[in-house]
Amino acid sequence: MTYVGIDPGKTGYIVVVAGSSIQAYKIPVFTVGKTRKAFDRLAIKQLIQKLAQELMDPHVVIEHQQVMPKNGKNGNFSTGYGYGLLTMALEGVMPYTEVRPTVWKRKMALTIPAKDVVGMSDSVKTKRKKDLSVREAQRLFPNESFIPAGCRVANSDMAEATLLAVYAKRQAL
Repeated sequence: MTYVGIDPGKTGYIVVVAGSSIQAYKIPVFTVGKTRKAFDRLAIKQLIQKLAQELMDPHVVIEHQQVMPKNGKNGNFSTGYGYGLLTMALEGVMPYTEVRPTVWKRKMALTIPAKDVVGMSDSVKTKRKKDLSVREAQRLFPNESFIPAGCRVANSDMAEATLLAVYAKRQAL
């Protein structure tokens, strides 16, 4: 069985875990105007179909998305739209399981104890959680670089997609 983790979103990744190595694919997007990103629907569909043809007995785990009040209307719409595109591209092509972030992160020990977050701002909590994901992915795959080309720091979205695939393997989904 080959496990694939998807951290959806415009900055998300699709990661294939094969033994002690990974293959990471950025979620296809393109630029609209000067800075706005949009999902590349055709490229997403083609990438999923390519992976389905290349991988032996694949199973995908995609992080379930939900409305987050602090994201605002546009952010929530974009998140839901991308999630819908990815699940639709997977439908009938590769078997997949949706898992809530709280479930897989708890099983992977990526939570911060309640006593440590008292008085911590939301942005600091988020950064801490992302850093935990990067460290765990680097620990599990020490020969892999989680720093995408052209970047200076490790990408937490790539790390989380990797950990989703590891979660699926551990849970034997």
